[in-house]
Amino acid sequence: MTFEQHCLESLKTFGGMFEEVHLWLDEYAGCDEYGYRHRVNRHHEAGLRQVIDLFGEKAGNVARQHIISDLKMEGWREGSPFPKDEADYVCMGSRFRFENFVRDQSNSEAYAAAQMVAKGSACGIPVVIHSEAGLGKTHILHAIGNEALQRDPKARVALFSVEWYERKLISALRDKAINTFFRTFVSTIRHRCR
Repeated sequence: MTFEQHCLESLKTFGGMFEEVHLWLDEYAGCDEYGYRHRVNRHHEAGLRQVIDLFGEKAGNVARQHIISDLKMEGWREGSPFPKDEADYVCMGSRFRFENFVRDQSNSEAYAAAQMVAKGSACGIPVVIHSEAGLGKTHILHAIGNEALQRDPKARVALFSVEWYERKLISALRDKAINTFFRTFVSTIRHRCR
């Protein structure tokens, strides 16, 4: 939802626009570093506690409505667990599925490649998904993992950022533990091709 939509929803429900709450929750929206991933920073229970500390109890209700509205846009449903913190928000990737991925001409090749990977028919073929922030990379990567797990519940699926991999690799090099790093890394992501 846009800032204006959040404000109007708050006006209708709570009698005020609460601009400061919406601005704080979406402070990182649109930044090159985050795009729509900004939600991971504050769209969870820990973020609600911060809103209450900063703006008061009523603002906490406004923030909850804001977060739920955004989560619903990502496929979250009423009754689903509410994310506790950043890590929990990231783990909620099960809502990202091929069925709710918005396809168009610009991403049809990425979508087709992702489905091949999920079905195991692209085994051994590297697939690189690249785009600007907020265009569905996280969604499609989670969809691959979710589809693979649906096909084989015993499958081992790992999703991590290049930044995470880089930090772990640099630490291993610094600590002269590169062999341990690669054994751990390979055992984490190894899967069987069918």
